[in-house]
Amino acid sequence: MLASAGIAKEIVAILNAGIGQVVNTPEMKVALNKQGLDPRTSTPEQFAALIHSELEKNRTLIQRAGVKPE
Repeated sequence: MLASAGIAKEIVAILNAGIGQVVNTPEMKVALNKQGLDPRTSTPEQFAALIHSELEKNRTLIQRAGVKPE
């Protein structure tokens, strides 16, 4: 789940806790698994680190492939 930049940390904490409760229910895990998803929860800081890591990895891949914006 993503939110707008600058959202208050208190709101992020509330959303993270609520989403985590739902995602970690057995029913939701089964429903997501049926769709081929592997539900995982993390802290907002862990998720931010993952996003930054993926952006950097893809930036390097795009540069190496020579992809240019149109």
